[in-house]
Parts: sequence; structure tokens; C-alpha cells
Amino acid sequence: MSTSPAHTTFIIENLKESYQIGDKLFVTVHAKNFDNTSKSYGGDFFQAKLFWSKTKASVFGEVVDLLNGSYSVRFLLPWVGEAQVAVRLIHSSEAVQVLKHHRDTDSDRVYFNGYYEGPGPNKTRLSETVTCNVK
Repeated sequence: MSTSPAHTTFIIENLKESYQIGDKLFVTVHAKNFDNTSKSYGGDFFQAKLFWSKTKASVFGEVVDLLNGSYSVRFLLPWVGEAQVAVRLIHSSEAVQVLKHHRDTDSDRVYFNGYYEGPGPNKTRLSETVTCNVK
């Protein structure tokens, strides 16, 4: 009964012919399970992005869980020109519950290697691998 990215849909609300910089664009996501049935509860972790591939410009939207299987996304339009919307399911609500359970009960046993890279002196790159914990 977990959320299916293939069956989940989104619509742009009140789509207009054109917008101004600073306008808001609203998107509604409707989560469905693998049986293509609408979900009646929330908890999914969605990421929504507004982008324009020609300039590689992008901005993430604010996703609000409506707790009924639907999610509202708000974008602030920051540039002139075309834009596309992409919505990605990061974790289903069922996976989120499993992750929360492990975080709350097994956090002292959940380790991973974090890799960090950034600019260094004299146009060099510095990198570091660190053992991390979910706490």
C-alpha cells in the first residue's frame, strides 16, 4: 500500500499564460499507491523543483502535507523565462515510518561515511571522509 511514484500525479493550479517575477505558482500532488488507488493519509517525503534547463536555473518549492494523501507545493518565481516543474518522491510514508523507528530505537548502531569536499587554498580542493551517526 506504499506510495507509487509511477501512479502519483501533480497538477499546476490555476495555470496562467504568463507570470511575473515574484508571483507564486501552486502545485497539488495526489499520492497514489501501487494499486493506483488514492492514498487517504500523508507522511510521504516529496521534493518539488522548478527549473529551466537552458540556464540550469532551479529553485525548490515548499511542500506542505495536507494529511489526506495530497500535498500543496508553493514556488516563488525568481526569473524571467520558461520553467518546468518536477516532483520527486524521496521516501513513501511507509518508508518514513521505518526510518523514524530506526532513528528512535537504533540510532547508536546506524553509522555511515559522510564525504565532504570544498574549495581549499590556492585553487585546490579539500576533501574529508567522516564517520557519521543519525543523531
